[in-house]
Amino acid sequence: MTRTDMSKNNAAGRINKARLAFVINAVLLLSSLFVSPAHAQEPAKQRPAAPLSSIEPAPEMQAMITCAIGEDATDRQAAIDELKAAAQQDAEKVIRQMLVFHAEAKTTRQAMAFGMLKRELALPARTVVRAVVPMLDAGDDALESAAGGVLAEYEDQSATRPPDFSYYREIISEAIEKKQSPPQGLVARMYDIDPGTALLTMMRSHREMTNEQRKAILWTEHVVADTLWKHRFGFLPRDRAEPAAKAEIEKLAKHPAWWARLYAAEIMRRHAALSVDELVQLLSEDQHELVARLARACLSDNP
Repeated sequence: MTRTDMSKNNAAGRINKARLAFVINAVLLLSSLFVSPAHAQEPAKQRPAAPLSSIEPAPEMQAMITCAIGEDATDRQAAIDELKAAAQQDAEKVIRQMLVFHAEAKTTRQAMAFGMLKRELALPARTVVRAVVPMLDAGDDALESAAGGVLAEYEDQSATRPPDFSYYREIISEAIEKKQSPPQGLVARMYDIDPGTALLTMMRSHREMTNEQRKAILWTEHVVADTLWKHRFGFLPRDRAEPAAKAEIEKLAKHPAWWARLYAAEIMRRHAALSVDELVQLLSEDQHELVARLARACLSDNP
């Protein structure tokens, strides 16, 4: 390449960046014009505090994402290049801003932005999952829903096989090793998707458990899953449960580990044949909020 060619390329790059900056500033200006007067005049001290685990939109990055899905090919590519550079510095920050954009999407094009940018930026699956999981506890319905939609792509959900929680297991194991509580929104999501797989994932994440403790959990999950399989394929009426399955549910309802009790609460909430009133009442007063919440839901569903 000649010096002349290099000079032309450098000049083109400067022009593209200057043009992108102009477009971003225009987007920011237009956004500010559409702020409602009431909201604009609202004193900052009267606004409700954002949840600690939530995230505020970064205006410049939101504008950059808008440009990245725009009609103009030159502006679009320049914005994507800028986002790539930002992701190299802090991928999780970029991903969370993409999620905020996705949660606030008003058009089909905006709703597709996350998937498109994920491909364009070549974001690794593990990085996306780790960035999005904390948003399940954002305290914002739209953001939590958007997070769930993104994570579903990495769970390999199917009617014929259990979901894949391998990325979640890594996150939970790390939290446990640090003596921290696993992300509660993530745990709740796992049990809502598949209680059996969630139970086994939590068990495998607790590396300090003995073989006997693991075998007890494995056996419970097997016995209960066998009853549910018989329900599903008509080998046992859905309003009946084998005594062995009920006995295993009782064991976990009184288990010292909250995530084991959570399984018992979820199974009894879903399957009336396996529900025992005394156990549901016991779990409704559980010290762990997730367990108590599920048990209370069971009581409200079956007054």
